[in-house]
Amino acid sequence: NLYLLTTEILDIRVKRDSEEMYHINFVTLHMDIPVEIITSKGKEKLRLSKKAITLKSSSMPVIDSEMYYLTKIIVE
Repeated sequence: NLYLLTTEILDIRVKRDSEEMYHINFVTLHMDIPVEIITSKGKEKLRLSKKAITLKSSSMPVIDSEMYYLTKIIVE
């Protein structure tokens, strides 16, 4: 359970790189955990960490839509 390891709010950065490319990563968490992300292709479970992952989506990705984690989304 993540909350046994930390009490920090998970800051997640979503940076739009181009028309359909997004870079997503943790800002505050120093481990990787699985997170559900909804893109224009549907729902995917991806492992997020401090190293950014790149997604292609025609709409803004929705991160952790069921609010499993306590998050703060930073959109750039």
